[in-house]
Amino acid sequence: MKNSRQNESEADLIGTDIMYDTGYNPQAMADFFTKLEKQGGANGPQFFSDHPNPGNRAGAVEREVRSLPVKSYRDGSSEFGQIKQRVAGIKALTAQEIAAQQQAQSQSVKGRLPAAEYPSRDMQVFTHDLFQISYPKNWQVFGDRTSTVNIAPPSGVSDNAIAYGVLISDYQPENSNASVDQSTHALLSTLRQSNQDMKQVGNDEDIRVAGVSGKSVDLIATSPVQDANGHAQRERDWLVTVPGRQGNLIYLVFIAPDADFNTLRPTFDQMLRSLRIK
Repeated sequence: MKNSRQNESEADLIGTDIMYDTGYNPQAMADFFTKLEKQGGANGPQFFSDHPNPGNRAGAVEREVRSLPVKSYRDGSSEFGQIKQRVAGIKALTAQEIAAQQQAQSQSVKGRLPAAEYPSRDMQVFTHDLFQISYPKNWQVFGDRTSTVNIAPPSGVSDNAIAYGVLISDYQPENSNASVDQSTHALLSTLRQSNQDMKQVGNDEDIRVAGVSGKSVDLIATSPVQDANGHAQRERDWLVTVPGRQGNLIYLVFIAPDADFNTLRPTFDQMLRSLRIK
């Protein structure tokens, strides 16, 4: 309820693009809003009391779908049936319970990062020779326009290790004719050589970034952040690769301790959506 209608519209478009990138028909989201409006009658369903209708949500999603390249979508699966069964047994949270959950998540991150370093909603632009990206105004760029850069809160980087933030660099595959998929797997091998603790979670996925097709890979490793007992925590890394203009691969690694990653994910998503390849 603290979010604006513009925030709601942006969330709709991000959800549409996520469905498309993961192989599901995003038209289903427009159909969902149409169904809600029909069920709610003239006053609209209870859903819109927490999620205000920024104009015609179904129409906005349909326009976004038409702007995406045509492709075939995946059908239903046994896993989807299992998820539907699980969801049917979940009790909906009240607004008070949602607020309490959000506060707990916020405190989880702020317990490790100073409050002033929690990602602000105001963004600024960093221009590199190979790309341009927006990032929270209260974070810093470590590096310059010709080097590998880390974008992170001031205390998120120490001893050449990044605990919170994103690393952005480029990779030149040995085979200049290699596909994005081949180059990404070659990059993964290189990253694992420098960090043998790093492991891939699940399969890599297709993703569209800056108007081009890239790859998305979830990884886990050991975080430089320790818990209250001085034990190492598990780190979650999200690798995204996109083809550069010079036969190279531009890659981003979004990094946070596993317990905090989902809280920072909206900021990471916003940064990725702002990326432009030069």
